Order: sequence, then structure tokens, then C-alpha cells
Amino acid sequence: MTQEYGVHDIVREDRVFYKMRKLRKMRLSAV
Repeated sequence: MTQEYGVHDIVREDRVFYKMRKLRKMRLSAV
């Protein structure tokens, strides 16, 4: 496992987490 792969993996997970958070906020504001 190279360090680059790890960094890319973290970035990808971060993006997914950010998207989920955004969707949750939109849902809460809609309700």
C-alpha cells in the first residue's frame, strides 16, 4: 500500500461524508 493510495482513499471518503451531511442538512431544513 502506498501513501498516495491512502490519501486518495481518505479524500474519497471525505467527499462522500460531505455529501451525506449536505443532504441531511437539506432534509432538516425542508422539514
